[in-house]
Amino acid sequence: MSTEVPAPIAKLRRGQALSDLEAAAAKLWLAYGGAEADRDGILRRAVKAHWASRTGRDPYWDFLATRDRCVTCGEGYTLENLAICPNCLKTYCYRHKRECPCGHVPLG
Repeated sequence: MSTEVPAPIAKLRRGQALSDLEAAAAKLWLAYGGAEADRDGILRRAVKAHWASRTGRDPYWDFLATRDRCVTCGEGYTLENLAICPNCLKTYCYRHKRECPCGHVPLG
């Protein structure tokens, strides 16, 4: 398992905008232990601001309702049911969720 900060987190620290997939991966990373690296709450607020800037009743969950595929088997699922690598953003189904080739563990 990598100890490197995932790419979307590095982008946030540089003040760069994220795509919705990057923002979802960042939110997952923060929820799965990354919050320890965000003691001042800047990353959490940036992710929250990203989703607040989107339209819809609940843009985060609306995004998770979109479909994507497992990079290993190609099976289609909603993003809510796929694990996302917080670094390279590859998506994995429940059967193939383990360490990503980039060294990070898919989350979700």
